[in-house]
Amino acid sequence: MFNISRISPDLVDPDFLEALEMEGAIVTIDTRNILNNIELESLTADEILEVRSNLGIYQVYAQLKKLVIHPKYCTIHIYRIIIL
Repeated sequence: MFNISRISPDLVDPDFLEALEMEGAIVTIDTRNILNNIELESLTADEILEVRSNLGIYQVYAQLKKLVIHPKYCTIHIYRIIIL
């Protein structure tokens, strides 16, 4: 598991969240260093090769839906990501 802010800080920017919740927005995702942020032991050699072959910078359309389980303790952010 990793924090999505490592590949796209815009997705967690408080000033940008409202736009993501309303109509969505085009953002940049940088996956070039994603292997530094996950536990490689949990992946097979073939999976690591697959990830390496797709590393790069991508433009994506992102939308955010907040699911409030408990207003004070638990809100889940669900992102819809479409690679352009």
